[in-house]
Amino acid sequence: MCGETQKFRESQNLKSETKICQSFQCKLFGNPSLPTIQICDTPGFMDSSGSDCGTIETIFDLLDSIQDNGIQIILFCLSATEVKCDKSVLDTLKKLVFLMGDLVQGSIFVVITQLNKIHPQQIDNKCQQIMAEVPGILEEAGIQINYDPMFFYYHGSKVNGLEKLQYLIETKETFRPEIVDDYKRLNDPQDREGTIDKMIEQNKKLLKVLAEMEEEKQKRLLNEQQQEEKLKLIQKQQQEDKKQREQEALKVKELENKLAQSMQRNEDEKKRIQEENGQLQRKIQQQKEKRKQEKEEQRNQLEEQFRIQSEQLDQKFVESQKNFSQILIEERKKERELLQKEIDQKEKDLQKQKELQQQKETEIQQKEKESSDQKEKEQTEQTKLQQEKQKETESKEQKKPEPKQQGSYCQIF
Repeated sequence: MCGETQKFRESQNLKSETKICQSFQCKLFGNPSLPTIQICDTPGFMDSSGSDCGTIETIFDLLDSIQDNGIQIILFCLSATEVKCDKSVLDTLKKLVFLMGDLVQGSIFVVITQLNKIHPQQIDNKCQQIMAEVPGILEEAGIQINYDPMFFYYHGSKVNGLEKLQYLIETKETFRPEIVDDYKRLNDPQDREGTIDKMIEQNKKLLKVLAEMEEEKQKRLLNEQQQEEKLKLIQKQQQEDKKQREQEALKVKELENKLAQSMQRNEDEKKRIQEENGQLQRKIQQQKEKRKQEKEEQRNQLEEQFRIQSEQLDQKFVESQKNFSQILIEERKKERELLQKEIDQKEKDLQKQKELQQQKETEIQQKEKESSDQKEKEQTEQTKLQQEKQKETESKEQKKPEPKQQGSYCQIF
């Protein structure tokens, strides 16, 4: 809000950077044409690095210093990484409202910070989620501060999202907390006594609030101590696990060295076996060549023996062929004679079959002729009978009397 010049230290994590109340006057957003503003930066409540009592005192001192001008807006900062809020943060906000009056809620606006801790591609979805969740959180806690509009602060960005506050700063009415008005009346002799009583009552309330805040802080510190103890136990366990992993790594390294040595021995053994295999293969090759030569010699000898035997067999075959041809000729003659006899016998049988066939055919022809003659006789007899019948009918017709002639007449109806 001060422009490019950074006047206050900004935290890039959840740990508060502000240790004391600071105030600084500047042109809004560093623009000379915009009004001059006074920005007050206060420490965070429930912070283990400081005292809440001291924080309250410094805030009251700050309110006393600006009692003439009052306050236009108060920014209530929530982290985008912890939007749901710790109960102590909401309780602290309630107590501030209690101390400064209910009307202060109309001047409090919500600012979401730590957006730089969220992945750029998830910022839009996260902002939508925050806008949907924060109203319910505040309403559930019974706090009626402004959450519409809601402001999103982008740490380290030139356009940081707080530019929209300009309209509020220029138009928002100044708010003076009740405690500031009481300080003014304290200096007025007429209201001094009543104001002192009221201040005493407010101081009692303030002491009660501070006691409650201190008690909550102690509880939180106790929880933090327990968490630290748990964290230490976890770290101790992690260290032991680390040592165990280192020991396991050493064992693994030893095993790897042993494995490497074993692999080297295996490699040497493999080379030795390969050399022995090479020697055996050479011996086997020599033996194969020697056997091949022996087989070749045996083959040549066998071929020579076979040639001699084949020549001898050829001579024997020629001699036997001569004898066999004569025997074969005689056998063939006998076979021809037997075949000729069979052929003659078959021809005789065929001749007899032909004669029998001819006899059957002649018999069939005779039977057919007799049947045809019989049919002709029957036909002649039928014709004769028909002629006789015709003659009888003609003679009967001639014997019939002729019809008498009658006079003609005409009948009229």
